[in-house]
Amino acid sequence: MKDNAKIGIALGVGLLTGGIAGFLLNSDKGRKFRKDTNKKLKKLEEEARETFKAQSANFNENFTKVMNEAKSSFDAIMARVNGSVDKVQDELEDAAEGVEKDFKKGASKAKAVIENNVKSSK
Repeated sequence: MKDNAKIGIALGVGLLTGGIAGFLLNSDKGRKFRKDTNKKLKKLEEEARETFKAQSANFNENFTKVMNEAKSSFDAIMARVNGSVDKVQDELEDAAEGVEKDFKKGASKAKAVIENNVKSSK
């Protein structure tokens, strides 16, 4: 394509664009078109805001639900762990009491044997 043809096309596009801009800015139909377009854009904006609010509320509700379920699961796990710890602690205390009782019993027998040996050696 020659340079003159390119210039002609650019000039034509510029004139067309200028004509449309002039129509939109100066004619009654252009003003009505802008007014109608503005109303539609505002309506779309409001719908977008409402949709966003609804989606945001839905997200918050779902997030809260998931967090509550996670907390409930965590609390249930902690209750089981605490129950197991308490059970093991009780078993260890019982075992320690049994060892202490057996130790005292053995110490008493050893003392009696020593006392017998001391009396018999005199």
